[in-house]
Amino acid sequence: MSYSSDAPLRLAGGRLAIDFANTADWASDNTVIDENLVTTEDVRIWADALGLPRSLQPGSVEHLKELRAAVRSLLAGQGDTAHAANVVSQTLQGADWQGVLGDVGGNPGQTDKATVAQLVAVSLVSILSDEREISRVKLCPGHDCGWLFLDETRNGRRRWCLMETCGNRAKARRNYARRREAGN
Repeated sequence: MSYSSDAPLRLAGGRLAIDFANTADWASDNTVIDENLVTTEDVRIWADALGLPRSLQPGSVEHLKELRAAVRSLLAGQGDTAHAANVVSQTLQGADWQGVLGDVGGNPGQTDKATVAQLVAVSLVSILSDEREISRVKLCPGHDCGWLFLDETRNGRRRWCLMETCGNRAKARRNYARRREAGN
């Protein structure tokens, strides 16, 4: 399955890197159940939904999928995190950062020199560099979801990626089980 330009995307992550990791639905063994990045057009639709500049270079879909797995591995603390860190490091290397970020004097950067992968990698590094943020990255316990999200609630008790999907399904299952048990 890939994205449709006429259907709204569900964004639950709260940060670019997290929303990028959520471009797939994940099984508990870290395999992709439902793939949304099939073509470069899918990357464009996703980037547009996040309000990223149209001048960003989408890059190779295969590299983006590898980066996505690395982002997920590092944020969820699962899988080969050494390999994941290497993928992110390679993504960050070779970028014209002055062209992308602008100069210290405040001149804006040129997004036509940036790739989606580079911006995702920068977002990931930002999350990993902030102890409070990384401690609030959570994995949705919803059935066949596996999405990550940043819990920005005051008490840190957010449980679901999106209440209207995973949260409601869990409530419905609990309600069904209670009714069934009461009927016996």
